[in-house]
Amino acid sequence: MVSMDGSQPNSVRLCAHCTDLWTWLVQYQDETVLPECQGTSMPHAAWANVDTARVKNIVLVPRQDGLEQVVVDVGAYSPVFFRRRYKELSINGLQEVSQQNIHCLGYEAADGTGNYVFVFEDGSVLLSTNRNAV
Repeated sequence: MVSMDGSQPNSVRLCAHCTDLWTWLVQYQDETVLPECQGTSMPHAAWANVDTARVKNIVLVPRQDGLEQVVVDVGAYSPVFFRRRYKELSINGLQEVSQQNIHCLGYEAADGTGNYVFVFEDGSVLLSTNRNAV
């Protein structure tokens, strides 16, 4: 199981079902943790499984060496997590040239305003108040 310090067994780092460079986990206010991935042989959680009213932190845990863990303290707000997947296609033959996955974690207030951290595949981040910044 992935822990809050980002340590994880090889079964999570090498999970055949996970294709993203990061996996998420949430820490609830009672300090329990729900990880997206616990390894190939274990069921995977979806964001729909998260009890958002109880979330304290959202954590992106890298599955590749050289990337940093990203933590967002949700506080009293509603947590947000989603992935944007962009594919570049060639005009000739419609073959995929490249793909970029961007992870977004953050929080929103009841009025719809929020703060978002967009995490790119190279580990760079963009902080924004615009949910559609990328």
